[in-house]
Amino acid sequence: MYEESRSPQIASHWARSAAATLAALLALPTAGARADPDQPAAPAAAAPPAAAPAAAAATPPPPKWYDEIAFNAFVEAGYLFNTNRPSTRTNQLRPLDFPSNSFTVNVAELSVQKAVADPGSFGFRTDLTFGGLYPQVTVSKGDIPGNFDLRQAFASWVAPVGSGLRFDVGKFVTPLGYEVLDGYDGYNDNNSRSFLFEFAIPFTHTGVKATYAFSSMVSAMVGVVNGWDATVAQTKPKSFVGQIALTPIAPLTVYLNYVGGWEPVTTTRNAFRQVFDAVVVLKATEHITVAANGDFGTEDGTSTVTAGDNAKWYGGAGYIRYEMGSFGIALRGEYFADKGGTRLGLGDTNVAEGTISPYFKPSDHLMFRLEGRYDHASNPVFLKSDGTLANDQPTIGINAMAIY
Repeated sequence: MYEESRSPQIASHWARSAAATLAALLALPTAGARADPDQPAAPAAAAPPAAAPAAAAATPPPPKWYDEIAFNAFVEAGYLFNTNRPSTRTNQLRPLDFPSNSFTVNVAELSVQKAVADPGSFGFRTDLTFGGLYPQVTVSKGDIPGNFDLRQAFASWVAPVGSGLRFDVGKFVTPLGYEVLDGYDGYNDNNSRSFLFEFAIPFTHTGVKATYAFSSMVSAMVGVVNGWDATVAQTKPKSFVGQIALTPIAPLTVYLNYVGGWEPVTTTRNAFRQVFDAVVVLKATEHITVAANGDFGTEDGTSTVTAGDNAKWYGGAGYIRYEMGSFGIALRGEYFADKGGTRLGLGDTNVAEGTISPYFKPSDHLMFRLEGRYDHASNPVFLKSDGTLANDQPTIGINAMAIY
């Protein structure tokens, strides 16, 4: 009885032992489980192969030489009417807008350049101008006269000196004056040019100049050039040109300019000519810009008024421009005195003018201007339709510019 009664218990005990053994076997170490200290550790699973390094970013190819070349264009045309109706159809004392009662292409410009900026960089600029007005007047001695002018052509290098010492060699526009020869990167407030711009200062120089910015407030330029408007030297001595630019406060800029040297006054005689020029530009408000320009020049012993005396000329011009959105208006008033008769060719003569130019600029590439101008001279010099001379010359004009 005893043995029979134990058999089920033994069987039950055996079954429990077998189950425990099976559970222990199933509990042998697996990934992430703790190993039995009496058993050797299972070898660690091999780490997955490291991902292949990402392909290095492709190095962009160096820019082609022509990628750094900039092309720009400018065209200006208009119509001008002289209320005096001169029989010659010519406006007096207005060399850059001389045709009366005529549509004209003032100038067409094509500019090609590689700009310079950082020390060590090289560049160049060439401005070719065409048209019926400007090239005939601005062409330099030594160039071919006509309806074409190489207005600028110079090579540039920024030497690695301090902030960068820039050298320009070739032909470049003068630094003197507030007004400029209209082009894609600079055009005037008014359609017509001032007496100061046309008679008191040169248009261009050919030579070498160096420019250096000492700080954000002061920069200077010095140059040695052939003289006034001469790509080929007209005298043995060279002329000196210089500029000091001051920006004492952000809205105000002052330019102090000088040019001096020997110039041919006859086929056999040279005379020392010099001009002191000052320009002040104030951005008075967001919409208003005010500027002033003054000139004083002399030429040794060339007065046509008093033989043997020095010729003298001087004058001043004031400018106000108001612009709101696409619309604006520009005002100019000036006075110019030619005391030696060498600049106007009219003896001792004073001239003054007032100009108003409302304009509309629908985009950065297009501009339309109207202009009313009144010229007055101390002597009767302005031709009328009946052949007589008057002291006054009123003109009315329209003008369009395309800038690219």
